Amino acid sequence: MPTYYFDIYNGEAAPDLTGTELGNVQEARVMAVRFLGQVLLEKADVIERNSCWRVEVSREDRQLLFSVTLAVEDRPVS
Repeated sequence: MPTYYFDIYNGEAAPDLTGTELGNVQEARVMAVRFLGQVLLEKADVIERNSCWRVEVSREDRQLLFSVTLAVEDRPVS
């Protein structure tokens, strides 16, 4: 099984040093989306205005495959 790395960025970098073995890239995509879903469930009260959480998923050779982003953007009220 291939190993995928899930590096997290939320104003600070939290690199994945161990990786996770998964069957394919679709399983990695689902895992990244679920992670950000957990962030929404568990940390919604601490997510700051105009902030961004990003999970970058790369394969064993650390080539970036895709990223999943959660962005909170204030918009002016007209």
